[in-house]
Amino acid sequence: MNNSDESEELRIRAKLHIESQNYQAAIEDCNRLLQLTPNDSEVYWCRQIAWHRLGNNQEAIKDCNEFLKLQPNSAQGYSFRAALFEITGNLQRALDDCNQALSINNSDVNEIAYTLRGYLCSVRKLSGSASRF
Repeated sequence: MNNSDESEELRIRAKLHIESQNYQAAIEDCNRLLQLTPNDSEVYWCRQIAWHRLGNNQEAIKDCNEFLKLQPNSAQGYSFRAALFEITGNLQRALDDCNQALSINNSDVNEIAYTLRGYLCSVRKLSGSASRF
């Protein structure tokens, strides 16, 4: 089996593992896949979902960072990372990512980013933090 065939098999398997909630197996396939294709943003996206579902949001953030290095205009990437930052208590970074997602102007993601940003602003207001916008 050549690298291309192995990569495709690993990619399919990782997605199937995510669908069947076998997140650790998905991570293992993604790890191997990243050895073969280290600049594949889709693999980082898949693995960050698995990390998040396992409750390891710090690892999910790391993979989301790598995804965004490769896909810097992904409103979905910024929106998802904003949610991860909110979960981990980093409200300012979450708010910054919401604003970044909205600046990309992706109508499919804007509603999510606006909703999350509104929530973050209300949380900040209740906690006494000043808003930056």
